[in-house]
Amino acid sequence: MIAEEIERRIESGVYTPASGFPTQEKLCLEFSTSRSNIHKVLKRLEGKGLIIRRKGKRTQLKGDGVKTMLFLYFPSKDVPPNEVRRNIRLKGISGFTNYQNLPVPLLLYSGIRRYAADNKFHLLIKVGEAFRQNIESILPQIDGIILSGDNIEEFYQTQLRNSNIPVCVIGAHHLMETDLISADYYEGGSRAASTILDRGLTRPALLTLCHGEIFTSLRMIQYAFVSYAEQHQLETAFLHTLQFDDLKNEGASVQALKEKIRKYNPDSIVYCGAVSFPFIRKIPSVRILPSIVVDYFDVINPEWNTEIIGFDAKKIGFMAAARLAERLRKPEQEPVRMLIPCVINKQNGIKARNSKN
Repeated sequence: MIAEEIERRIESGVYTPASGFPTQEKLCLEFSTSRSNIHKVLKRLEGKGLIIRRKGKRTQLKGDGVKTMLFLYFPSKDVPPNEVRRNIRLKGISGFTNYQNLPVPLLLYSGIRRYAADNKFHLLIKVGEAFRQNIESILPQIDGIILSGDNIEEFYQTQLRNSNIPVCVIGAHHLMETDLISADYYEGGSRAASTILDRGLTRPALLTLCHGEIFTSLRMIQYAFVSYAEQHQLETAFLHTLQFDDLKNEGASVQALKEKIRKYNPDSIVYCGAVSFPFIRKIPSVRILPSIVVDYFDVINPEWNTEIIGFDAKKIGFMAAARLAERLRKPEQEPVRMLIPCVINKQNGIKARNSKN
């Protein structure tokens, strides 16, 4: 627990090279523990590349030439900032299947953190509004920024564009003059439609999750699915938007879905956004239908009886950190836009599921 708390302080900027790292005596007093225990904690932190210890000298945060990356995340306005701060610091990445636990930024952070640790970068993490309030004191500590989240274009244009700090964006689409790393959402939508055709199905329904508003990534999946379907004469039974707040108690958008199923009689369902799957599958008329879920792998329960077209958030985070490191080495390079392909998990094929049901 002591090591995790000190690590959190390092990552959140409480301890910086400018402020210095506390002495062992101060840490013993603060945490009411022995010097030998603090020695074990420091050894663990040193093994992670977070501090440097030299005999006879005070412990330092990082050595000369070590660069500092900042993962800066702007949550949706529908998610409380305190919820973001609490969850973004959690170290147990696996097992987050609850939407409110913000699994995607946690998984991005996991990939970024792995690259930083493997390549001796110092990593800080900030939630958007907290960064806004302290930008003048934090920016001088930063060599490069990985920027992700909601409505980041305006912040970049007004706060970062003229800072001369390299920025790599993780996101679906933007017009900023920066490096971009993104899941290939268009490919995900097209692969979902092609999978429907490959299975001999002809009338899929397309469900898109809305949490306040439809995220750009889900709109891209939706657009690609419909475009592919039209080009290959695949008749989409209907498109439907599910409101997040309606899922638990079968609100208006869920009731409207039931009516559409009765009216249009689809032979399969594609879920753009995994969160809706366990709720909607409780409806008997839905449960009998073959299904495909398009979302990030780690927010999809592997025990769900569905075919998965997934994106790897950890890989995207890792690649964003790698790209930012390359930008720091070669700042004269032109911006790069990199799309990370989706992967189809056919372990539970939809034909096999249909026969079970």
